[in-house]
Amino acid sequence: MIEWAGGLFASELVERLSEYNKEDGREIVLRKLQLKHASVERVALETQLEDFVRKLMQDGMGSNRAMPIGQAIRAARKQVVRGPLFAPSKGTIARDDMKSLFCSKTVALCYKHVGLIPQHRGASDVLPKHFSSKYDYFLALQDGASLGPELPLSFEPAAVHDFTVYLLSLADPRNGSAIRIQMAFRRWQHYKQVSARRATLVRWLLGGLCAAATSCLASMSVDVSPAKRRASQPTLLEQEVREETGQVLRAVHAESTSKPRAADYGEAHWEAMKCADMV
Repeated sequence: MIEWAGGLFASELVERLSEYNKEDGREIVLRKLQLKHASVERVALETQLEDFVRKLMQDGMGSNRAMPIGQAIRAARKQVVRGPLFAPSKGTIARDDMKSLFCSKTVALCYKHVGLIPQHRGASDVLPKHFSSKYDYFLALQDGASLGPELPLSFEPAAVHDFTVYLLSLADPRNGSAIRIQMAFRRWQHYKQVSARRATLVRWLLGGLCAAATSCLASMSVDVSPAKRRASQPTLLEQEVREETGQVLRAVHAESTSKPRAADYGEAHWEAMKCADMV
């Protein structure tokens, strides 16, 4: 197996796939290259691919340690702006930078070298997603070649794999049961959030009440010393002011509640008040 991972590396296929599944935990899908002509052509094609990869490694191509993010971003931007089938005219030849590679670009270069991908298609425009069956129209393999159906590979027991696939299918919006499960989970999550807010409010209220009760009890249980009692007693001047204030308030209250008398008003005024039923 040849791959780019911070450089071009060759490794045993099963060993590398097992390591990839263990470390990344992603679903691995196999698509076999299918040729229209006899098996003799496949042998010749594989020989050309091996010679090309050997030359890349000998010449130190793809020695970049980091993923060329700029190339991937430009490829994605082209698909958004120009459409998924963007490409220069068929009469031109796209020049590929072989010194800076990434995974899908490496495969595209190999396919271009043996004539499976047209020369006007830039290898850096091919992203990993373009090797899925959904984007077969983008690759547009030539000479009757095609990629076979997607065959999922698993390195775990079948029962565990099937259960994992079932759980992942619940996230598919096209699955009716998945929608119901997601809605139930959202309702449960909303209920938990509301309950948490209510509990916080209750704790806050109880804390305030407890603090007020504690303060009240503390003020009631304070032992006032004789000196403080004497200091809190009003002075003679304060007593006189309180008495005079009380007399004024009592007089105002008596005047407001007593009935009017004729001696307090003029005769004409008194007669007018009697006519108006004010006395």
